[in-house]
Amino acid sequence: MSAWRSARAPPADPKRIRKPPSPRLDPPVGRAPGCALLRDIVTDEELLEPLAVAGRAALSAIRVFVEEAFLHCGRSLLRSRLWDPDVRIDRSVYPTYGQVLADQIKGADAVEIDASEDEANRDRLY
Repeated sequence: MSAWRSARAPPADPKRIRKPPSPRLDPPVGRAPGCALLRDIVTDEELLEPLAVAGRAALSAIRVFVEEAFLHCGRSLLRSRLWDPDVRIDRSVYPTYGQVLADQIKGADAVEIDASEDEANRDRLY
Protein backbone atom coordinates (compact mmCIF):
# COMPACT_ATOMS: atom_id res chain seq x y z
CA MET A 1 0.00 0.00 0.00
CA SER A 2 1.45 3.40 -0.94
CA ALA A 3 2.07 6.12 1.61
CA TRP A 4 -0.80 8.07 0.03
CA ARG A 5 -3.25 5.28 0.81
CA SER A 6 -2.19 4.26 4.29
CA ALA A 7 -5.08 2.95 6.33
CA ARG A 8 -4.49 5.27 9.29
CA ALA A 9 -3.56 8.89 9.68
CA PRO A 10 -0.12 9.47 11.22
CA PRO A 11 0.16 10.59 14.86
CA ALA A 12 -0.96 14.15 15.62
CA ASP A 13 1.45 16.76 14.33
CA PRO A 14 1.30 20.43 15.41
CA LYS A 15 1.70 21.50 11.75
CA ARG A 16 -1.45 19.60 10.80
CA ILE A 17 -4.63 21.64 10.61
CA ARG A 18 -8.03 20.27 11.57
CA LYS A 19 -10.72 21.40 9.16
CA PRO A 20 -14.24 21.69 10.48
CA PRO A 21 -16.95 19.73 8.68
CA SER A 22 -18.26 21.37 5.52
CA PRO A 23 -20.70 20.33 2.79
CA ARG A 24 -19.61 19.39 -0.71
CA LEU A 25 -21.24 21.37 -3.47
CA ASP A 26 -22.32 18.50 -5.72
CA PRO A 27 -25.84 18.53 -7.18
CA PRO A 28 -28.22 17.86 -4.31
CA VAL A 29 -29.69 14.50 -3.44
CA GLY A 30 -31.48 15.62 -0.28
CA ARG A 31 -28.49 15.31 2.02
CA ALA A 32 -25.14 17.10 1.92
CA PRO A 33 -22.08 14.99 2.72
CA GLY A 34 -19.49 16.47 5.02
CA CYS A 35 -16.25 15.33 6.57
CA ALA A 36 -13.78 16.16 9.32
CA LEU A 37 -10.22 15.83 8.14
CA LEU A 38 -6.59 16.43 8.87
CA ARG A 39 -4.17 17.68 6.27
CA ASP A 40 -0.46 18.33 6.09
CA ILE A 41 2.07 19.60 3.56
CA VAL A 42 4.23 16.90 1.96
CA THR A 43 7.66 17.48 0.39
CA ASP A 44 8.88 13.86 0.20
CA GLU A 45 10.12 13.24 -3.38
CA GLU A 46 8.81 9.64 -3.36
CA LEU A 47 5.28 10.88 -2.66
CA LEU A 48 5.53 13.78 -5.12
CA GLU A 49 6.88 11.79 -8.08
CA PRO A 50 3.47 10.45 -9.22
CA LEU A 51 2.12 14.00 -9.18
CA ALA A 52 4.44 15.22 -11.94
CA VAL A 53 2.73 17.02 -14.83
CA ALA A 54 4.37 17.58 -18.21
CA GLY A 55 7.65 16.22 -16.83
CA ARG A 56 7.75 18.69 -13.93
CA ALA A 57 7.60 17.31 -10.42
CA ALA A 58 5.49 19.00 -7.78
CA LEU A 59 7.46 20.86 -5.10
CA SER A 60 4.88 20.10 -2.43
CA ALA A 61 1.43 18.65 -2.00
CA ILE A 62 -1.36 18.61 0.55
CA ARG A 63 -2.08 15.17 2.01
CA VAL A 64 -5.56 14.72 3.46
CA PHE A 65 -6.68 12.19 6.07
CA VAL A 66 -10.43 11.85 6.58
CA GLU A 67 -11.26 11.37 10.25
CA GLU A 68 -15.00 11.01 9.77
CA ALA A 69 -17.54 11.35 7.01
CA PHE A 70 -21.24 11.90 7.49
CA LEU A 71 -24.43 13.23 5.94
CA HIS A 72 -26.41 16.20 7.15
CA CYS A 73 -29.47 18.09 5.99
CA GLY A 74 -28.90 20.00 2.75
CA ARG A 75 -31.93 22.29 2.95
CA SER A 76 -29.94 25.54 2.84
CA LEU A 77 -28.18 24.39 -0.32
CA LEU A 78 -31.48 23.40 -1.88
CA ARG A 79 -33.09 26.71 -0.92
CA SER A 80 -30.20 28.62 -2.49
CA ARG A 81 -31.18 27.21 -5.90
CA LEU A 82 -27.45 26.85 -6.59
CA TRP A 83 -28.06 24.28 -9.34
CA ASP A 84 -31.06 26.03 -10.91
CA PRO A 85 -30.04 27.29 -14.38
CA ASP A 86 -32.87 29.85 -14.32
CA VAL A 87 -31.18 31.87 -11.56
CA ARG A 88 -27.62 31.77 -12.89
CA ILE A 89 -26.06 35.00 -14.09
CA ASP A 90 -24.55 34.87 -17.57
CA ARG A 91 -20.74 34.81 -17.39
CA SER A 92 -20.48 37.71 -19.88
CA VAL A 93 -22.06 40.01 -17.26
CA TYR A 94 -19.12 39.55 -14.85
CA PRO A 95 -16.01 41.71 -15.26
CA THR A 96 -12.76 39.97 -16.17
CA TYR A 97 -9.95 39.53 -13.65
CA GLY A 98 -8.06 42.34 -15.38
CA GLN A 99 -11.07 44.66 -15.20
CA VAL A 100 -11.44 44.03 -11.46
CA LEU A 101 -7.76 44.76 -10.82
CA ALA A 102 -7.71 47.81 -13.10
CA ASP A 103 -10.68 49.19 -11.19
CA GLN A 104 -8.73 48.89 -7.93
CA ILE A 105 -5.16 49.72 -9.03
CA LYS A 106 -4.39 53.14 -10.46
CA GLY A 107 -2.69 52.88 -13.86
CA ALA A 108 -3.35 49.13 -14.31
CA ASP A 109 -4.36 48.05 -17.82
CA ALA A 110 -7.20 45.49 -17.82
CA VAL A 111 -6.40 44.14 -21.31
CA GLU A 112 -2.72 43.70 -20.42
CA ILE A 113 -3.55 41.94 -17.15
CA ASP A 114 -6.01 39.57 -18.86
CA ALA A 115 -3.47 38.79 -21.62
CA SER A 116 -0.78 38.12 -19.01
CA GLU A 117 -3.09 35.82 -17.01
CA ASP A 118 -4.12 33.91 -20.16
CA GLU A 119 -0.46 33.42 -21.12
CA ALA A 120 0.50 32.33 -17.59
CA ASN A 121 -2.38 29.82 -17.43
CA ARG A 122 -1.55 28.46 -20.88
CA ASP A 123 2.28 28.33 -20.66
CA ARG A 124 3.29 28.37 -17.00
CA LEU A 125 0.54 26.57 -15.14
CA TYR A 126 2.79 23.54 -14.50
